[in-house]
Amino acid sequence: MQPEKRIRQTTCVFAFLLTGTLLGCAFLSDMNPEPIYTPLMIPDYNHLLGTDNSGRDILALMIQSAWISLSIGLGSAFLAVFTGASVGCIAGYFRSPVDDLLMRLTDVVLLVPTLPLIIVLSAYLGPGVIHAALVIALTAWPATARVIYAHVLKLREEPFVINAKSMGAGSIYLMFRHILPNCRELLLAKAALTIAGAMLAEAGISFLGLGDPVHPTWGSMLHDAFVGAALINGCWWWILPPVLCISGSVGLFNVAGHFLSGATASTTPADTPETFSSADCCNQADTPVSSLLSIRNLCICFSGSEVPALPVVDKLDLDVSAGEKVAVIGATGSGKSLLLLALLGLLPAGAKVSGSIFIEGKNLSAYSASALRRHRGIFAGYVPQGLGNALNPVLTVGFQVAERNRVHRGFDRTGALKAALSSLSAVGLPNPDKRISDYPHHLSGGMKQRVLLAEALSVTPPLILADEPTKGLDHSAAAEIMELIKGLNTETVLAVTHDLIFARALGGRILVMLAGVVVEEAPADSFFRSPLHPYSRALIAAQPSRGMKEIAGFHISGIMRDVSGCPYRQECLIANRQCEIRPPLRFFQGHKIRCWHDVS
Repeated sequence: MQPEKRIRQTTCVFAFLLTGTLLGCAFLSDMNPEPIYTPLMIPDYNHLLGTDNSGRDILALMIQSAWISLSIGLGSAFLAVFTGASVGCIAGYFRSPVDDLLMRLTDVVLLVPTLPLIIVLSAYLGPGVIHAALVIALTAWPATARVIYAHVLKLREEPFVINAKSMGAGSIYLMFRHILPNCRELLLAKAALTIAGAMLAEAGISFLGLGDPVHPTWGSMLHDAFVGAALINGCWWWILPPVLCISGSVGLFNVAGHFLSGATASTTPADTPETFSSADCCNQADTPVSSLLSIRNLCICFSGSEVPALPVVDKLDLDVSAGEKVAVIGATGSGKSLLLLALLGLLPAGAKVSGSIFIEGKNLSAYSASALRRHRGIFAGYVPQGLGNALNPVLTVGFQVAERNRVHRGFDRTGALKAALSSLSAVGLPNPDKRISDYPHHLSGGMKQRVLLAEALSVTPPLILADEPTKGLDHSAAAEIMELIKGLNTETVLAVTHDLIFARALGGRILVMLAGVVVEEAPADSFFRSPLHPYSRALIAAQPSRGMKEIAGFHISGIMRDVSGCPYRQECLIANRQCEIRPPLRFFQGHKIRCWHDVS
């Protein structure tokens, strides 16, 4: 264990053990602080800290006051952190007008000076332990809200949250099961800091005489000492204990809070794109067919400086029959992954979409919110890319694989974990009965990919959407994942990949995308034997098995993203002026090819 981490854990454990000890002592103590002794006795064996001007034993009074002071600190901290976490999480996750309202309210409260506000509210509400805790919590929650808001803005774009959305979980489930658990260290840090601030605030209002006269606190002890002229009379034993208790407790909780928050400091990420819009960037078509999946004239573009915005997926048509295997290949940025997200209704904010997606003849855009969640959770199994980054780091493997059955099929915990164990065994995870209790960081890259595949297959969906399933894996792990996906006999597979070996092994059909446009579509065997489009030839020639050679005049750079011509014309040796007009996707020698020339 690293020394810094050991210090952090030791400090936090000591702080909370001290809290528990003081509360326990105060609760179980039989010491009576009532004024039955001689006033202002100096410390001796009978009274270790002496007595005050009323004859109360200061040690007994200090222990009894600890109960009230710590209770106010803990209670107000709980209320403040709970309120702040709720406001920050809701505002950061939904990113709607509610977000603006909640964060502007937070800013207003932050602008008001804390101490004067506490004094005014305490004087208005009157003395009382509950009133003190409420007043402090009312002024302390905005700091937590701001920190959690910034962290949630970052977490909501993480791959594991997108993966959780892809299994059809609702917003409340996502916030409580996937987002807030990843804020635990921040929440603990803010709780420790808020306890320190609350105890200091309580001491301040009690010292000013606005505390509860019935229930003594360390602040009221300090108030009584100053009112009784303890400093002038030299009664140091009356002043020093509450000062040391307040200083020590506040300092300890501050140190614990800073240690906890040291590794989790968050900054607000760049503004996310504008809210989803269905404005057209292409002409729309609504012609359903009988395939399992049908896409007609799909266009995806994002608002930006370009006027009009250039599509990242442009007029895509695709039919996938039940049981078919389709691999989509192409360079990074060609729109492949966005195609899969469009099929799940999970495109990033700001995406403008037109065209139609039909699932078994039903238009996806007509789905209700509940139907769309069920589509993601039951019909389409999504395997995200990223070497396991799509796994929630604070949840066990078993919990995450079991989620679909719990959310969509109503399984209890035992039944869902049993089904998860079966899924993990089916994808060949070693020792699944032991790994089911592990966290993602315990697994290798190949194991994480198996877990993601087990998640997608856990409810036996008819459609598997795999995004770069072999990315970042070594040769043996990639080969194992390839065999697993290839062996899916009943499921329909639509896979996005840069791995041409995987695309060939998958069989079925190959779609080649370039700058958001399908430039070739062909059966896998025919495509890898004789690709027709110049860009397809360049991709095949660049394989390591072909020596990573470039065909003269054909380069996989120089892509032109526009709506007027062939996106590869700048690098193509056979390009001419006709290529400035985009060719249609035509049949040629058993392939569909987007090229004006005779490429045989």
